[in-house]
Amino acid sequence: MCLLVWNIGTGYGQITKSVGTRITDNTAEKELRTNAILDLESTSKGFFLPRMTTVQRDALVQDNNKDNGLSIYNIDNDCVEYWSARVNKWMSLCGSLPPATIEIEAGSCDNISFGGGFTMVGDKPQLQQGTALTPDTQFIALRVKVDQIGTYDISALTDNGYFFSGEGQFQAIGTYQIVLKGMGTPVNGYNNGGSDTLKFMINGKESTVCTNTQILVIPADLKFKITSSTHQAQGKYYVGVGAKTANNNKIVVDIQVFNGGTATIKASNPTVGLAFKGTKELESNTTTQMVLEPVSGENIPSENTQTSYPLTFEVNTLDPAETIDSKQASVVIEQTKIQAQYAEATFGLEPYYQDGVLTENHSIELPLKVLGSGKTNLFLKGAGGIEFKAEEVMLKMPEEEDELQYVVFKGVSGALPETTGIELTLSGDAARFSVENGNKMQLPISKKPVEYTMDCSTIKTNRQAMPYNKPIGESYTISLTVDVVVPEEYEINTSTPIDGIVFSTTRGGVKQVFTQTGRQEVTLYAVDGAKIPTNKGEYTVDLVANDASENRCSQVKLKVGYSEINILMIIGGGSSSSKNAQINENLFFTAKNSDGKYRFGEGGVFAETGEVKLKLVNVLDSNYPTIRTQLVTEITEGKYNFISISGRSASYAIDRPLADALYNYVINEVGVFWFQTLYYHANGTKNIDYVDHMKRQIPFMLNRPGGGIQFEGYELVKRFNSDRDLKFYNRGSDRAYNMIVVDPTDKWTKPRNGYNYVANGSGGYLDIHWYLSRDLTNFGSIDARNTDFRPLVADRGTEFGDEKGLVFVHRTHENLFWAPVVGDWDEGMLTIDSSIDANGTPFTRDKAKQHNGVLVDTNTNNGAFMANIYTAIMEYLANK
Repeated sequence: MCLLVWNIGTGYGQITKSVGTRITDNTAEKELRTNAILDLESTSKGFFLPRMTTVQRDALVQDNNKDNGLSIYNIDNDCVEYWSARVNKWMSLCGSLPPATIEIEAGSCDNISFGGGFTMVGDKPQLQQGTALTPDTQFIALRVKVDQIGTYDISALTDNGYFFSGEGQFQAIGTYQIVLKGMGTPVNGYNNGGSDTLKFMINGKESTVCTNTQILVIPADLKFKITSSTHQAQGKYYVGVGAKTANNNKIVVDIQVFNGGTATIKASNPTVGLAFKGTKELESNTTTQMVLEPVSGENIPSENTQTSYPLTFEVNTLDPAETIDSKQASVVIEQTKIQAQYAEATFGLEPYYQDGVLTENHSIELPLKVLGSGKTNLFLKGAGGIEFKAEEVMLKMPEEEDELQYVVFKGVSGALPETTGIELTLSGDAARFSVENGNKMQLPISKKPVEYTMDCSTIKTNRQAMPYNKPIGESYTISLTVDVVVPEEYEINTSTPIDGIVFSTTRGGVKQVFTQTGRQEVTLYAVDGAKIPTNKGEYTVDLVANDASENRCSQVKLKVGYSEINILMIIGGGSSSSKNAQINENLFFTAKNSDGKYRFGEGGVFAETGEVKLKLVNVLDSNYPTIRTQLVTEITEGKYNFISISGRSASYAIDRPLADALYNYVINEVGVFWFQTLYYHANGTKNIDYVDHMKRQIPFMLNRPGGGIQFEGYELVKRFNSDRDLKFYNRGSDRAYNMIVVDPTDKWTKPRNGYNYVANGSGGYLDIHWYLSRDLTNFGSIDARNTDFRPLVADRGTEFGDEKGLVFVHRTHENLFWAPVVGDWDEGMLTIDSSIDANGTPFTRDKAKQHNGVLVDTNTNNGAFMANIYTAIMEYLANK
């Protein structure tokens, strides 16, 4: 048997006993059925067998002793099948075997034979119209090829009243001859060698083999004449409603019979979509009646524009014209007729205001009782050019007596008058249309209330977040621009409280009033200024007009408090030739501007954030190895949301545990990692593998970090680049070198707080570079093509795309920034008196650098660049 593994949900009961298991969705416990090892009971669930194709089923390796009874559901033939060890076959619950895979043998079409009951004309069998086939003598024999054993059902079909069929099963693959027995009676006969083409169907699918096997059918001697003069279809007929015998839909035809046989009369009109048909066995030299009944698929009238429609007769005699004798039938399709339920009309969501203009947004829903179906355009029209229209309405006959059809009319044109209502007239443009209960209704019109629109794109707050743990007062407001069309009293509120605080334009319980039209700004204040926000976070609300304007701005995001920013800055600067080189980034984040205001934190003038805390770790500290071990723990625990590594020695002070912690910190997007490594200083044209070089060529003047030199920091660069090194190029002859921002609109580098990128007077911008010496042909850059890093600054911006850059963000993990720019005559990204002042405030244009008493590079814009990117990072972290 199959192995059944059950996972029982909490809504089901399982009763397990030593003799078996019972699973049920009935809460009442019942005993396991006497002879059952597994007893399933449910009124809402089924038993789901394994599902597979025939190919998958046959791939199973059967063990006759163990698999007898193994069951599956075959999705190829929609059958439950089980393995029978007795016959060594898969058996089917759809029959003794599943459907076989068979086809007519290729090349055997000319060898299809016909039983002795056929008259053969040349190589074609011949039947006579009206003469029934005899299955025992009139059959087809053909050869089929069996590729998969099973049952078969094969038929040869015509559309002329007869067919051939045979069924059975194949117990072995191979080629067989089978017999299809004939049944039915040819309805039509054909002159001049006309024939029917057989369509072979094998197990429900049409065969593409032997598509031109034909049977001749000669006309019968049937002869009769239609004698009745009028043939109007009885019963009632409606557009879209199927005619049927049960509704007395029929046509009665009187006929005189000369030569008997099986007669067929059809009366049809394809334009209106109706056909009637009758077949009867007639006796010679008699008079009788034939009843023509609606033909399925041709029994639904499609129009009623005419009072009466002619129906053309067709008969199966040798001389149809003589039989029909110019007679016709006819059918009357009932006209389109309605009763309008004016008292139940509704007038849509768009209001009707005095002096307003009717638009397609105005609508009227009018219930109609349909007395006669049909298609029409419906109109409601009133004085002053008022018009509503319901286009191409298909009015359907109701299935129940009291059923109504609801029709929506859309406004077309017209100006609404200064009255409380207007009379509308109902009409339709169908050729045969009427309203049974009068055609007048009233449209109510009201005076227009306040009207304005809210420009949701203008929503702003006076500060980026609400202060928390102190009364809100009027310290935080929400404002937006509205466009007033009709001045009146208004009110705009937040849809839900924000940490318990509701904002509104209403002040002190008094609603505000627009006094003029046009665009103007409105402001929402805290309704209760004594409320104290205590829960930091981002809240999503709607701004909703609590007046007739029904304005709404959805998904407005507001914050209570900003995220605290905990910065870890690992530094290690200086060298034997530059002992006093300092790393000053910490000043930018924690110090005040010259005006005494903090750049970050609550009320920060660069970006408002939560409290900023900074831990500074110097790798030159002799106790650094112990500190480094503690940092691994703190980073792993997520203590910091901003980590910066800066300085010549710092990049050589990362051991494997710290590298692993930093790698996971980035991959898991715990926070932002700013990673500075050494700049490759070259004079002349050079091309190196960056990481490999920095590991092999340690700067000879490097101050050794506590615990010794480590290379895992540079290996970390490779790890972030899919374990690939990167190429560093220096082109000694590239005098057009210009390292600038790739995209000034990028979210990380776009100008903020007035720190625009300064033009250099030569069609470009001042370089962003920390080791630029044009006289020494120092034009270095990393080739970022086909790497995991995207340049933020690159040689000539977008001119070379991703070819050459110096500051990068990771393409997948945008919380990783890499800057291979650290020099030895100044350390870090910000230098006092060059790119920042003593308070850490960046310059909008860098000042000249001093190196050993010599001015170096007066053409950089590092301060503005770092102000923008560091501020972007702080904004991101504050709002994360």
